[in-house]
Amino acid sequence: MASNNKNIVDAVIDKLNDLEFEGINLTRRAHEDSYIYWENPNHLEDVFRDYNLWRQKIKDFILNNQINSDLTGFFLEGDSVSPDIGLYEYRIDKGKTRKLLKNIRNETSKKLGYLRKLKRQESDKISINKLKENPKRIYFDETNRQLKYRGVAIPLLRGRRTETDNLFLTCRAMCKRKPHVEVSWDEIAQEEKIHDDAGDFSEKAKGAVRNAVMNLNRKSKETFGLPLFRWHRGMITRLY
Repeated sequence: MASNNKNIVDAVIDKLNDLEFEGINLTRRAHEDSYIYWENPNHLEDVFRDYNLWRQKIKDFILNNQINSDLTGFFLEGDSVSPDIGLYEYRIDKGKTRKLLKNIRNETSKKLGYLRKLKRQESDKISINKLKENPKRIYFDETNRQLKYRGVAIPLLRGRRTETDNLFLTCRAMCKRKPHVEVSWDEIAQEEKIHDDAGDFSEKAKGAVRNAVMNLNRKSKETFGLPLFRWHRGMITRLY
């Protein structure tokens, strides 16, 4: 049963990736300053049609997969691009063309933001399912500077105050905390003294902590098949 649930969640992530890719392409095509609209008026109709199809695909995806999230209401509401408008006046009026394209691009960008949040939520479900199948936890061995899981280890080698050392420092700080509790990047930076040469907890320090989190997740996914943390707008969450 757990394996079936995992397959379902993996399929959901794949579909979210497809929808995200379509949305990114739409934002590129729906640019009001693109010369192609003035040379080929049918291109406007194509983008308008594809936006409405993409919007409906998202709704169908949510309803068909019974996605349970506080984010789904956003996708089921109307937006500033009416699917029922006639395009004749837009083809002959450049001002209206620009406005419509801008609305499509803005609405697509907003939906992409919510899709990415939804994908993060669904990705967390994969981690939970994997932990149910393999209940042994990832263990942080501070003495030997290793992450261990089911007999496999990731070394966190010593170094100067560099990216390599930041992996160890960030991991040590986060593993002191309970799972599913958000921690601000600056709390980690100050606790482990991850900062620039001037001792200023600035954007440079934030970048160092973020890079450490991303690299730890990359190593963990490659070795264990599981991410360690989630990063969202400067907040870090230990997943398990």
